[in-house]
Amino acid sequence: MPALRITTPDKGEANLLVLLLEELLAPYVANPLLAQVLDATGAVIAVRGGTSKATLRFGAGEVKLENGLAADSWLRVDGDVDALLSLATGTDPVRPLLAGRVVVRPGIGAVFALPRRLLRGNGDAP
Repeated sequence: MPALRITTPDKGEANLLVLLLEELLAPYVANPLLAQVLDATGAVIAVRGGTSKATLRFGAGEVKLENGLAADSWLRVDGDVDALLSLATGTDPVRPLLAGRVVVRPGIGAVFALPRRLLRGNGDAP
C-alpha cells in the first residue's frame, strides 16, 4: 500500500493543531507498512492540545484531519501542546504520560464502533 493521503480543511479554516498534526503525521503515513496498519484500523482519534481541538480519521487510503473533537472518536488524547509534541516526535515519549501531562482515554465512539466491527467480522464498511 502506498502512503496514506492526508486531507485537512482549507488552510484558512484549519486550526493550528490540525496544521501541526499534518506535519507530524507525514513521516508516519509515508511508511507503507505503518500506513497499511493505520488505514486498516478505521480509527477516529480526538486530540485536545491546550485550547485547540482536532480529530484524526483513518481509512479509505487517507487520514482526514478535522477541526474540533468528534463525538464518534474511539480514543481521546488530552494534553498541553509541548507534551503532545514530545510524545509525537519521540523526543521524550514517556515522561508526559507518567507526569499526567498527556491523558489518553476511550472516546464515546469506542462504545459503539468496536462491537459493530467485531459483529460484522471485517473493517471494510463503516
